[in-house]
Amino acid sequence: MERRTAIQILSAFVPSLALPPLTETIFAGVNRAIGDRAEADLADWEQIIRDHEIHEIIADSVTNMGNITADIIEVGRILDRTPSGPSRSAYLRISSQLSLALYDALLGKKDATAAREAIRAARRAADASGDRDLAVYMRAREAMGLYWQGQPAEIVTRVANRAILLAEDRPSAGLAYACKTRTYGLAAQAAKGTADPREARQALNDVFDMFERLPDQVRQEKMTYKGFPESQLRFNEAWVSALIGDTTASYRAADAAIAAFPSQRVYAIANCRSMQALTLVREGHITEGLDHALSTAPGLPVTAARRLITGHILDSLPAQARKLPAAQELRTLTAAA
Repeated sequence: MERRTAIQILSAFVPSLALPPLTETIFAGVNRAIGDRAEADLADWEQIIRDHEIHEIIADSVTNMGNITADIIEVGRILDRTPSGPSRSAYLRISSQLSLALYDALLGKKDATAAREAIRAARRAADASGDRDLAVYMRAREAMGLYWQGQPAEIVTRVANRAILLAEDRPSAGLAYACKTRTYGLAAQAAKGTADPREARQALNDVFDMFERLPDQVRQEKMTYKGFPESQLRFNEAWVSALIGDTTASYRAADAAIAAFPSQRVYAIANCRSMQALTLVREGHITEGLDHALSTAPGLPVTAARRLITGHILDSLPAQARKLPAAQELRTLTAAA
């Protein structure tokens, strides 16, 4: 009943959520008899996690909220009957990652209060599992979410620093993303004139050094945030360079990131093209920059990241250019998202 109730509640504010009451009824008895998902199915749960991660990256995570919530409840039931030991730790890791997926989806819904509860659950489950790399990863992803939602740079940097301290310099995807997000915070402060751009450049160099120390499997994973491949490195370089005013380096790095991202990473590629639009505007190519921004991803939902980048584009326009039809269209497009 908990699982069905959760899906029904979510369906009230996620119109595209498909409800499967008939199949649930058909298989309810069988699932009870075998204990839902047996411990031997941990590999299946890992695949489910990966499916959720890929859905978040190539589609709208909000449309997946019902599935994520149902899985969280199911894993919670398994944890209720699983004693301390390796199996419980494994399911705590699964629960942590599912809660993170829900955090991302709730951010997409702009529900900051519920998102805070989700990421708190993700952190606690990761900590309880005893997996330090996962605990670092959760805090890094929290910092990323805060940044793209437009939270103050000081808050973003503080959360990223917690992840960095917890990692104790052990190379991992979580540490890489924490260092990456820290550069965003420093660059944002530099852009406001409250920090030295040299700090952001040094932090950017630190990310390059970190990249060389990452395990091969982390650098080779291109489709989920479990990996930190070259595309992420170049994306980071492009955005930090844009924030501190190095437009040439930013445009070049965005080109490299676009070439390195798999074609399915449509949101990341759109963000890179939006960064290029920002550099064009800042170099005085107003019409070209606005046209570039409007053509980055026609028909693609506007994410928090693209909304933030677009905000920088609009803020960078000269006063007389802000009344241009293209500028007004861009403002309307992102305001409606």
